[in-house]
Amino acid sequence: SNLGRAYLSKAFALMHIRNFSEAKAALNAADEILDSSESSSDRISLLQYRAQLAYLQGEHESAIELATSALALVDMSGSFGVEAAQVGRLLAEAHLSLGHDADARAFASAALCSAQKAGERVEVAACRRILATVAVHDGDTRMTDSEFTSIVSTLGDVGARYELAMSYQS
Repeated sequence: SNLGRAYLSKAFALMHIRNFSEAKAALNAADEILDSSESSSDRISLLQYRAQLAYLQGEHESAIELATSALALVDMSGSFGVEAAQVGRLLAEAHLSLGHDADARAFASAALCSAQKAGERVEVAACRRILATVAVHDGDTRMTDSEFTSIVSTLGDVGARYELAMSYQS
């Protein structure tokens, strides 16, 4: 329903201004409105946003569980574009935060493929940032300076300020 999607959009905005309690309330409202007959895309978004909220609150294990459920819905729906890239990248971020570099690399690589197929430049750059961070953790610094420069340039070009800030933290 349109109202359910409006609550999802509200939750997304609230998360990014770090108003977590209201974001959770908006997600709960969306969940009540969106029933199982709704599109799989709306259900995927709900799980993805719940995972994103958990991630932003430092609840990385919970983020992984929720994002794994979202990815299962993506797989069942056959939607391997932007949704697969976003959810896979979120899984990579959560694993990276927990020091699970191998899992972070695997999810970021898969998400990168989906993002490239979908032509989603922000997700491509975000996945490349994760892969470069894992490379640094592995002691491979040969290309990381130029890679980070390229990532920052791409994110700046498309105006993805949140992802740009994340890149500077890496």
